[in-house]
Amino acid sequence: MTFLAYFGHINLDTTIIVERIVSTGSESAISTEDRLGGTLGNFSMVASSLGLDFHPYTAVSRKTHGRYIELLRRRGVYTRSIDIVDDDSGPLCYIISDRRNQVAYVLQGPMLRWRPETSFPAEGYSYIHFSTGPPESYLKIAGMATSAVKVFDPSQELFYKYNRESLRSIYDLSDIIMGNRNEMDYMSEMVGFDMERLSSNKRIIMTDGDRGAMLITNGQSRLIRGFRSEKVHDTVGAGDAFRAGFYASLFRGFPLEDAISVGNFTASLAISDLIESFRYTWDRMYALYTASANGS
Repeated sequence: MTFLAYFGHINLDTTIIVERIVSTGSESAISTEDRLGGTLGNFSMVASSLGLDFHPYTAVSRKTHGRYIELLRRRGVYTRSIDIVDDDSGPLCYIISDRRNQVAYVLQGPMLRWRPETSFPAEGYSYIHFSTGPPESYLKIAGMATSAVKVFDPSQELFYKYNRESLRSIYDLSDIIMGNRNEMDYMSEMVGFDMERLSSNKRIIMTDGDRGAMLITNGQSRLIRGFRSEKVHDTVGAGDAFRAGFYASLFRGFPLEDAISVGNFTASLAISDLIESFRYTWDRMYALYTASANGS
């Protein structure tokens, strides 16, 4: 059995760096960057370096993503679970970033007609992580996968792909709920419970930037502190790196709170450069984590 199935996007990103993000009018751009990204793409770059046993699930265009897929293969990522099509383009993502916060616009491409439930081996994984992608498909897979631990983590797509009914349905089918503070506040409002009641039969992991992450379970919350990075290149992909460190720890038998702490540290390493430049092995990363956690 493979440890993890991870659903999400593999994007080609164009990032426009600005001094501040505005909702109307215009703002001068400092620079532009073309990079490899997406919730699943970022995760895969870090998770493969950390030696995690996982399969990525997504849909991409061979025309636009051929180089990206080849890079993932060279990094040791299993790519046979990726649906590669020839008659479309994308996904493509356009990100406005002030290096602390960002707003993204996505051209979905083949993700619009991707239906992974038709061929997904529902009982082949210990964990299934649902990030960005089609809610209707994820609901079907979550209903089929009775033995796996199911993690719901819709990221920015929570705000425009889920309605109250679909959100409540996938919440009921999930074991762990993951997201940042804004996403959790929105989810709590949509489902109709406060966070303590939401956690009565779930484990909730709420990330909160360099402050760390809050673990909420059985109505009790605990802040697991973050780690400050000496150099911040960009925070794009920090959450995906957190998830890679988190799962790499669970894969090695760490308890949940320790896995969250390692995830926090992995994110602090990842934001010092482009995600695709992440090259830390598990042993190297964990040695640095241990030294940092001990204050040395």
